[in-house]
Amino acid sequence: MLAEKVRNLPLLGSSVAKILEVTEEQYMDFTISNKRKREITMCAGYIAVTYCYGLRGNEGMWVDADRVRRGIRVGEIPSRNEISHIIVSLLGRFKGEDLDRMHVFCLASTSGSGIQTRRIMERVANIHEEERTESCPAFCDEEGFSLTEKFVEEEFLHPILEELQSKGWDNNAIPKGIEVRKLYRCARSFRRGADITATNMEVGETVINFVHRWDKYEQKGGRQPGFDMIQHYADGINTCPLQLRYTSNV
Repeated sequence: MLAEKVRNLPLLGSSVAKILEVTEEQYMDFTISNKRKREITMCAGYIAVTYCYGLRGNEGMWVDADRVRRGIRVGEIPSRNEISHIIVSLLGRFKGEDLDRMHVFCLASTSGSGIQTRRIMERVANIHEEERTESCPAFCDEEGFSLTEKFVEEEFLHPILEELQSKGWDNNAIPKGIEVRKLYRCARSFRRGADITATNMEVGETVINFVHRWDKYEQKGGRQPGFDMIQHYADGINTCPLQLRYTSNV
């Protein structure tokens, strides 16, 4: 367990926002190919969603393309007392379950760290609309196969972090001399960074625990924990205000 923590240092909101700023600069480069622009879009979407909802690296790959494409406009014009948001659906096998289940959640269109989640995910949705993809992960290659954490790390995360480190962008965030490729990983760095950022923004423990409610399986040793089904896979619309309290502050 100690080794796992050492391998995955947290990436706070300011660092993730900077990473996505660099990917945006790459995206706007008119000399790059359409294929590369597609890869940038998919990886930026994965990073934004994984960080902003505090997901583990593999969970970020469960975002469903069909529901992103069909629901991208939900929350664009929020009702009273809400903030602009998007709806994201994970389709995967959660801890302690034998079957695939859908989990729906809300992400603020812009996070507290300035991450433009809506803008990035609109590009992802546009790709799937143009390609007419069906029944595939949102963050996928041109053949519809899911990206991998290794691909995101090798193509974007680690090169960008190493560049920022070499330029001395923020020595507190990315200290000089540390081994970026060993210490920052998709598996836990985004999740840990989001939770620390939320805590620093005085988001309560109750809200953080609600966002990560499937973690209760770990605490119960894989057995079914004692809470209602509505808390298992809550309707993202009904619990949107609570979820946005987290995602609008990370």
